[in-house]
Amino acid sequence: MKTAEQVRILSKITTHDKAGKHFTEIYNLDDLAELEAEGLIAISRPTPEATGIPYSEEHWTVKATQDGLALVEAYPEYREWATGGRLPVRFAIVQSGYYVFGTGFTRNEAFMNATRWMVDERGNIGGLSPEAVKNLIVQTEGHVKGDLILLSADHPDFDSYLKEQGGFEQIDGVWYASRS
Repeated sequence: MKTAEQVRILSKITTHDKAGKHFTEIYNLDDLAELEAEGLIAISRPTPEATGIPYSEEHWTVKATQDGLALVEAYPEYREWATGGRLPVRFAIVQSGYYVFGTGFTRNEAFMNATRWMVDERGNIGGLSPEAVKNLIVQTEGHVKGDLILLSADHPDFDSYLKEQGGFEQIDGVWYASRS
């Protein structure tokens, strides 16, 4: 499989798309096997201890590995080609209940984008470093309204934040930053 095709798959792959289709129904099994063998995706195939019989495909989960995400980041020209000129959003830095501060395909990209809008202790917009933003993050579980949290695309509130915020579009179950 060529790098462009790998990036196309890696930039979009999730266990289920927004229509509920399982990744094994969307992608060619040989392509998935190749991506897994190269360490670009991880497929979990659960087997209950009680029976020792593996669950069927509909119970499998998938995610891009760090190497897979690095490949997508390394080839932005393929990523943008694969997504129609838009960058996929997989992570969002949000103030719980209020505002999306930064988004990105990777956590680091979300932190970098959040620095543009965060206010430092002197009142300067864009004055915080990515490390300072990371230090402000509260654990997602048990947060209260107003806390700064990091959400992944798998989080149940992810869609509602991006939809409410505006400036994002959902195409084929994947969120993209608007280019307009």
